Amino acid sequence: MLKLLKENKKVLIIAGLVILAGVMTLINLQFSTNLKGGDNFRMHWFSTRTYIQGINNPYSDATSVEAQKDAYGRLAEEGESNLRFTSPLYTIFIFAPIALIGDFALARAIWMSILEISLVMIVLLTLRLTYWKTKPLVLIALTVFSIFGFHGILAVFDGNVSILATLGIVGVVIAIRDQKDEVAGLLLAFSTFAPMVSILFVLFIIVWALLNNRLGLLAWFGGAL
Repeated sequence: MLKLLKENKKVLIIAGLVILAGVMTLINLQFSTNLKGGDNFRMHWFSTRTYIQGINNPYSDATSVEAQKDAYGRLAEEGESNLRFTSPLYTIFIFAPIALIGDFALARAIWMSILEISLVMIVLLTLRLTYWKTKPLVLIALTVFSIFGFHGILAVFDGNVSILATLGIVGVVIAIRDQKDEVAGLLLAFSTFAPMVSILFVLFIIVWALLNNRLGLLAWFGGAL
């Protein structure tokens, strides 16, 4: 029995992670169904659905108005989000798969799970970046804090894309350290879909690459854009 488990260790790990992701999504679905919120995700989800269905320009006033009606049943009032799409157009490619889901609560639940997994990956990659070998209990504490800390849980609840941009930024630094300029360039381009989060980092990396003759990184970055 033990021999069989060892031989199928990777399969069991993958199966366990899939089950865990499914459980997380079911829990998130309960939150998504019963609690309002997720404006950042709704803005991207609704605008992407509108675009891929050929109904409206995602940047148009009409799309914003329809998104508000979908969210509030009326136009947004003072203090509420106008749900206007302001991200780069290529952000739509990131949201296109999940925008195919017509049920907002389910789509939001899946997106929340993606963000939670991304937060865990940020913790693990940051530890790898710093070569910090920590004890299991400390790792668990860091992981729990990353998800349930104020900034983490607020971003997940809102469906904020800044989490994915941060994951991309961490990946860029690791790729640069490991001399994988093509990966760094692709991830740098990926991080630009949240310009408010990544713009200063992107400018810094561009200048650094020029000064250090890492032109391959810039070539992959420019090609991906």
